[in-house]
Amino acid sequence: MRRALLPLLLLAHSSLFALEFFPPAPDSHTGVRVKFLAVNCAPVVHVAVSGSTITLTSTPRPGFSCIATFVPEPTIADVGALSPGVYDVHGEAGEQGKLIVRDAGAGIIVSPVGVSTKITPRVIRTIQVFSDRLLTPPVSVLFDGIPATIEAIRTASGTQYALVTPPAHDAGTVDVTLTDGEGTRKAIAAFTYFDPEAPPDPAVFEPILYPVAYNGPGVFGSQWRSENGVGTGADTIIRFRDVEKVEACNGVCGQLNWSGLLSRQSQAGALIWMVRRRIPSGVDVDDQLRLSSRIVEFSHPDDVNSTLPVARENDFKQSFVIERVPLGDEGRVTLRIYALANVHQAVVVMVDRGGEVIPHVVALNPNNGIAFGTLEIAPSALNPRRAPLTLIVTGTEKVWGLATVTDNITQRVTAFWPQ
Repeated sequence: MRRALLPLLLLAHSSLFALEFFPPAPDSHTGVRVKFLAVNCAPVVHVAVSGSTITLTSTPRPGFSCIATFVPEPTIADVGALSPGVYDVHGEAGEQGKLIVRDAGAGIIVSPVGVSTKITPRVIRTIQVFSDRLLTPPVSVLFDGIPATIEAIRTASGTQYALVTPPAHDAGTVDVTLTDGEGTRKAIAAFTYFDPEAPPDPAVFEPILYPVAYNGPGVFGSQWRSENGVGTGADTIIRFRDVEKVEACNGVCGQLNWSGLLSRQSQAGALIWMVRRRIPSGVDVDDQLRLSSRIVEFSHPDDVNSTLPVARENDFKQSFVIERVPLGDEGRVTLRIYALANVHQAVVVMVDRGGEVIPHVVALNPNNGIAFGTLEIAPSALNPRRAPLTLIVTGTEKVWGLATVTDNITQRVTAFWPQ
């Protein structure tokens, strides 16, 4: 059954395909791979780099013959290491995209890698320009030749950085130049000014998904509140694509330099796009980013609360497995499934009840910036032993999921997710 369903899904949703880069935010010391649609079966892939243009093509593998119903299939092309810059990438099925390759050899690294072109008085725009040596005054920083405002010179784990406010600029990727008493260094394609109204560019943003974002009543008289926290240390700067409204943590976020609880609510959880950060090796500021989620039920005297995972980019896969989900008569099991492609699509869910395998096709619908769907799983008369469930989910886009088991009497929630 599983093999029969997946080709149907691929044919139905091949129009969703777009060029995909691995890694999504490469630098000039990183080998690049690109997923594109090959128009030949058993393809031999060809890559041509001409200036700032990359063209991907394929030819049939010798000795293979294609059936008449063949449709373009996703194929990986190894492009290799590229010089820093912005490249136009063309796939042979008509796909087009831009690839930003940031400079890793200039001796300076900018983090986060971008700011919004929308300037408001309340939006903080400072970023860090890390140096691979100590900075000697006077220090100046230019973005596309325009001076930035130097706010401070600081040190983190023995590495110095300039804390600066970039100048205003139109959308686009620019070079950054740092000058001090020892000389001038330029980092090509180091920084991107992004339009917050445009679709999120994977080269600039990392998706962060809080799977539950709901404050309000539930079934059986329950009352829920989700606490989705974000916090940073003193030497960690984070920026988001959109302005996020936050509430005070009241101590639940821990001892951090800055922290807050996201106010946004949605049945599909809360997806935020964090501007990517580039931290020099050996600088211990990456661990100061804290992302946390829990759901609290207030209607019972013991204040039931459960910790939930926060899904990041690498957690999304073409398929995933959740194992040993308990199923009993007094609880309800809900599988929540998320896809970053914000379009109508479907996934196949194989529910293994200890030998009894039942397939389901679950529709994912656009909801608050993400495609989202649920599957409620009830006990089966065919499986009186109530064996733990194994959930196998496969999609046409990268997906992630969370299974929750809620006790109908105590309202205690236990969460299970791909490990």
